[in-house]
Amino acid sequence: MPPSKEKFSLLIYSTHVESCIFHKEWQSIPDTASKEDRERLLFGLLFSLNRTATKMSPKDKPGQLSSLTTSQYKMHFYQTSTGYMFVLLTSANCGSLREKLRSFFNQVFLPYVVMNPLYELNTPIKIAAFDAAVDSFDWDKRTG
Repeated sequence: MPPSKEKFSLLIYSTHVESCIFHKEWQSIPDTASKEDRERLLFGLLFSLNRTATKMSPKDKPGQLSSLTTSQYKMHFYQTSTGYMFVLLTSANCGSLREKLRSFFNQVFLPYVVMNPLYELNTPIKIAAFDAAVDSFDWDKRTG
C-alpha cells in the first residue's frame, strides 16, 4: 500500500559513512534545497540534535531524538545501535511514527538489506525488492 498523502519521504543514513544510503521520495518537499543538500543538512541537524539529547539525559536513562516539527513538516527519527538513522518526513500534523520506523527496521530493512549477502554494508541501497517493500510497508500509525 503506497503511503498516504501526508508522507513526503524516507531517508536512511549510515553514521559510519555519514551519508544517506537510501532516499525514497513520494511527494516533493516545499523547499529550495537540492536533494543532495537536503540529505546533508538533515544528517547534520539530526546527528547534532540526537547527540545533544543524549548528552543532556541522565546516564542511567539515555535520551534519543524522537521527532522534530517545523511549520512545513515533521521529521520522525529512529536510530539503531548499529549506526543506521531512519528519517521519515511527513506533514506537520502527523502523530509520532517512531514505532513504525522501528517496525520498518525489523520487518523490512533487516531482511532485505542487512541479511542480503549481495549487499555491501554502508553503501547506497539499490535493491529492487527493498524498494518495493518500502512502498508496500503499512506506514499507517493506527496499525501494528
